[in-house]
This record gives sequence, C-alpha cells and structure tokens, in this order.
Amino acid sequence: MGPETGINVLQLSTSDRSGGAALACMRLAEALKSKGHSVRMLVQEKRSQADWVQTASATHAHVSKYLKHVEYAVSNRYKVRTGYQFASEPWLAHPIAKHPWLQWADVINIHWVQHGFLGIREWAQLGALGKPVIWHLHDFRPFTGGCHYSGACPNYLQACGQCPALRTSSRGDESARQWQQQAAIYQRYPMVMAGASDWITREAQRSGLGAWVQAVHIPNPIDTRQYAPGPREASRSAFGLPQDVPLLLFASMNATDERKGFRQLIEALNHLSRQNPLVELIVVGKSKPEWAHSLPCRAHLLGSLSPDRMIDAYRAADVFVLPSLEDNLPNTVLESMACGTPVAAFRIGGIPEMVQDPENGALAKAGDGADLARAIDAVINHPQPTKLAERARAWVETHYHPDLVADRYTRLMRALMNGGTDNSSAHSINC
Repeated sequence: MGPETGINVLQLSTSDRSGGAALACMRLAEALKSKGHSVRMLVQEKRSQADWVQTASATHAHVSKYLKHVEYAVSNRYKVRTGYQFASEPWLAHPIAKHPWLQWADVINIHWVQHGFLGIREWAQLGALGKPVIWHLHDFRPFTGGCHYSGACPNYLQACGQCPALRTSSRGDESARQWQQQAAIYQRYPMVMAGASDWITREAQRSGLGAWVQAVHIPNPIDTRQYAPGPREASRSAFGLPQDVPLLLFASMNATDERKGFRQLIEALNHLSRQNPLVELIVVGKSKPEWAHSLPCRAHLLGSLSPDRMIDAYRAADVFVLPSLEDNLPNTVLESMACGTPVAAFRIGGIPEMVQDPENGALAKAGDGADLARAIDAVINHPQPTKLAERARAWVETHYHPDLVADRYTRLMRALMNGGTDNSSAHSINC
C-alpha cells in the first residue's frame, strides 16, 4: 500500500446511535472518511440507515437482545453491589472474527463493546488476526478487571482483585481473573489505546495493564458546522421556554446514575435559588415528573431530543451544567461549547481540558454542590457573556475539529501499519 492511499478502518461498537460512545464513534468515522479512508462499522444493535454499518451477527443480536436483560438481572441481584457497574464476560460467545469485514480491514478500531457484545475471548480473537488494533477509550473498562470507572478504588493501578463493586470480593475474585486474562492478551497481541482525554490516557498508562499497551491521546471530534450558535430567543420559543429568566441546562441519559451527580445538582440549585430565585432548569433525557417536585426551582422536562432539537436546547440555555463526579470527554460539553453556551462543571476527569476556567466557563471543586452553585453563578452573571461564549466555541474549534482528530488518527494508523506495535516501545508513538 502506498503512503498516501486510504486505509480500510473497521470500527466495532455495541451501537451506532445509542449512547455517547456510539455517537463519538460515528463522528470519528465521518472525520476519517473525509480524509479519504474507507470506514465500516460492525455493531450489535443497528439504529441508523447507514449502509456502511452492519449488525455483526443477526442471530447473535437477536438472542443477546433478550439474554443481556437476564444477565443484568442476575448480576445486579447476586453479583454487583448497588450503585456500582461491573462488566462480566457475556454469556453468549460472538463469532466476530469470522466476519468478512475483518479480512477487509487494515486497522481494527474498538470502541464501547459492552452490553453483551464482545468479551475478553473476542478481544483475543481480534488480536490473533495480526492486524493493528486501536482501543478508543470511552471509559476505564479496557484497562480494568471489570469496572467502567474506578471511583475511589486504586486496584487497577496494579492488578485487580478485592473489587468493591462485587458482593463477594477477594484477591482472586472475578475482577482479578478478568484482569489476568486481559494481561495475557495484551502481552501476546500488541494493542494501542487511544484516550479521548489526556486524563484517561494517563490513567491507562499508569494502570497495571498499561505495562503491555501503548496509550496515546486523541480526542473525540465535534462538527462545528452542525453545532453552532443561533438566536436564543427563537430556540426558547421552540420549546415554549420563558425569555426573561436565566435558564440552566442539564442533560443525562440516566440521571439516576450516582456518577452523574444529580444529588450534587440539587444541592447546587438549593444554594443558587436563594441567591437568584428567577433561575429555572431545563432537563433533557430520561426523567420522572415527580423529580420536579424535589427541585427548588421551576423545571422544564423536555425528555429525549433529536440532535437538531438538542442544538436548540443548548442555544436556549445561559449555561450548561454538568455535575458528573467521574467522566472522560463528554459529548455534551463539546456540543454546548460549540453552540456558544458556556459550561459549569466539577473539576474532574477530562472536563478541565475543555472548560478553561475562567476563560470559557467555570469549574467547581469535585462533588461540592455549593461550589458548583458559585460556578454556575459566575457564568450567568459574567460581565462579558458574549466574549465568554465566543471563547467557548473557539476552544472547541481549535482543539476538537474533525480535521485535527482525523489527522492524528491517520498518523497513528500509519505508524502501526508500518510496524510500530512492539510493546517494548510502549507510549512512544507520536500522534
């Protein structure tokens, strides 16, 4: 293959539409295609109409659609502690390595493949193909023994075991066994982890499994032509929102997830409403009407929105509030900033890489609801709101433009195809 020819990239993802990781995967695919690469995607659950996306196995998808619910019920009742998430091996093996698109591919690009799609046994099969494998890190799972985020547990820094997520934990528990299986794969089959944030890249590098993988930082892209500022008045009118009050925007697929910080958001609103009783909240995503009664301010529950309608929600708000306690590189932050709506969030994970306090938004002490209220107030009462909005968008255009991301991915893929997969040179690839 000549140095300037396009690369055949096969992406693997549980879904092509459901969840932030799937959305980031699709955006990366479009960015790579714009650079002349051929991209195909195999998924467990196909929701788009894209002809370059296929269900990896129709039979497997049909069976696992029902089986995963049984798995989760058993896991939550007998294995995993309340409030934790833990990824076990899927009960049903997947014949992924036999799919003809694997033979077509020059590079295999793994994204989020949980929920019964691909397990450790399939990771080994992919490594055995002898092709460059790039894990795009959406969470911690590829370098832990089962958890998606570690919380306060430091065990992944050495070798997992005594997992706080498991009801029965010991040095040789399921997290330890899965960690050992992954270590054997990474030692035998060189793989690269591409962290969406510099933070998660560093966590992968310093993890116990990081001794056998290369880890580089390549962010998720955002299309700033689609996500762009627009008239606030028109966007508020589209939802029947008031024009003359400060509006905060909160969005989550699952606000009941403790990691998303809904409790801290309520604490912040309690403080904020005492200072500014006119503040109102827009809630996007799964929400229960009775939640509105627990809030100290008026709430507008918009439910789930299409991408175009979500852009209007960003434009309608004075500030986007992200109270997450652990997060990587949330799409919502990139989207909001691209639309010219500054963000108030906790100083955690990859958030400070996007929100530059006080240049384009505001950050609060991790988990401190009162300080989050201060950060929100700093945005809605900023002395130069137009400049704050412009700087938010400019930061995204400068650091997360699809061309920049695709160029970095291209350099990584070409380096790997030219033999840069020796584990002895871990962390040495320059993207």
